[in-house]
Amino acid sequence: KINARIIATTNRDIVQEIKDGRFREDLYFRLAQMFITVPPLRTRKDDIPTLIEHYLLVFSKDSGGFKHIDKDVLDMLVKYDWPGNVRELINSLKRAAIMCDGDQIKLDDLPLHLKSKQRLNANTYSDTLLDDAISAMEKQMIIDALKKTKGSQAKAAKLLGISERSMWYRVKKYGVVD
Repeated sequence: KINARIIATTNRDIVQEIKDGRFREDLYFRLAQMFITVPPLRTRKDDIPTLIEHYLLVFSKDSGGFKHIDKDVLDMLVKYDWPGNVRELINSLKRAAIMCDGDQIKLDDLPLHLKSKQRLNANTYSDTLLDDAISAMEKQMIIDALKKTKGSQAKAAKLLGISERSMWYRVKKYGVVD
């Protein structure tokens, strides 16, 4: 006999999904023994400094060195609305910790979309502009990774979590030179 628990999350209104026929009612009743509703991060600004400290500590165990966060960076991260919630915060911190040269995370270490004063609004912008924004961010991340690795495409690829072949393709695609 196996004793297992299933923990499931969603960002949708499951009751409405059942009414609309997009979620099975019988599955809902099997899973719905207990609900924990967690408000979005944008409504819990006071939690952000604690979450940042926690995740930087977690990352330090992997990398062997603790990163501190500049006050300007902390202010920016608290003001940001975090549409991707905690996952976006974690990924942004991880990228900043990787791109950081010393032990202090600065504004330059943050992903481009956090530094941008204008947020893309999916309702007002076309897919072409989204593609352009994604390409610009990807190119900048490649440039930053190559700087950090002193031009080593193999090390930069590892840093970004992509294959060397993928790195070579992107360097060629964006015309990035060392």
